[in-house]
Amino acid sequence: MASQVDAGIPFGFSHDQQAFRLLELPPALLAALESPNPPTNATGGALQSPGLCAIASPKVTLELHHVASSPLPHLRKSIPIFHGPESRDGDLEMMASSPVNFEKRGKDDIFANTPACEEECERGWTEIAAFELYGGCVRPSIWALLSAYKAIFSAATSQGIELESRFLIEDLWQAMEDDDYPRAFVEAVLARLAAKEHAVRGEWASVDKSKCIAWLGTLILETQQGTKRERLIGDFLEEWKDNLPEPWRENATLDSIEGFYIRPSPNTIRFNGDGVSTSSVSTNASAASSGARKWHEKFRSSGI
Repeated sequence: MASQVDAGIPFGFSHDQQAFRLLELPPALLAALESPNPPTNATGGALQSPGLCAIASPKVTLELHHVASSPLPHLRKSIPIFHGPESRDGDLEMMASSPVNFEKRGKDDIFANTPACEEECERGWTEIAAFELYGGCVRPSIWALLSAYKAIFSAATSQGIELESRFLIEDLWQAMEDDDYPRAFVEAVLARLAAKEHAVRGEWASVDKSKCIAWLGTLILETQQGTKRERLIGDFLEEWKDNLPEPWRENATLDSIEGFYIRPSPNTIRFNGDGVSTSSVSTNASAASSGARKWHEKFRSSGI
């Protein structure tokens, strides 16, 4: 960093909230910055280790670490919730609700004001199955997701489409037109369950078997929270398997959703809502069993 005539470093607030990174300041650097005579001359550079950089002053070299973060909390707050196709009259506000004042915003605008890189925003966008509709962005509720998945599964079964194999999206869509779901919504669900990243960009799609099984199981449990919080394990397993292709049903076991459920009794089960959501279910669902909560989830739960 070039020499400063003034010892102070000017800071400003960006109203547009352009993407930024959080850095973890080591105690030595924090002490130096807070000292009566903070260093004004330093050089910076990247280290070989990912997520690290270094600042060298005339007397000491200090490492800076990127703090791991996720754009999901920001995306969830910024994007209104889509409840389903029942109110499809062209009025996006009638179909959506949001914890913030409703505003039609495009995907590019939301990404530009999310504190994460574009690639991370894209992954978060896919994870919550967000899509653009009537000039704005929406993200489906858990009930809308479950309803759309069941419609996709029903259409695929009726047309003999094997979801795990590559299939034409148009063939599936033709069988779903009477369901009145926005096509962008259907494609967003397929992208969420895609066997390969960006597999839905184009005419073809395929569904990852393990990812779909775990996602559906947790989704069914999560939608029960608003009605009966507990249900018999046998009933849950029956509903779960009934909405999977026949060859997949034997893989619908509690082991595949470890960490996403609680058993209040030997015969009952309910969703584990302790900082866990179906949007975070991945192919390796067992990774959630560690129960570790990232720093941003702690801040979100505390309302900060």
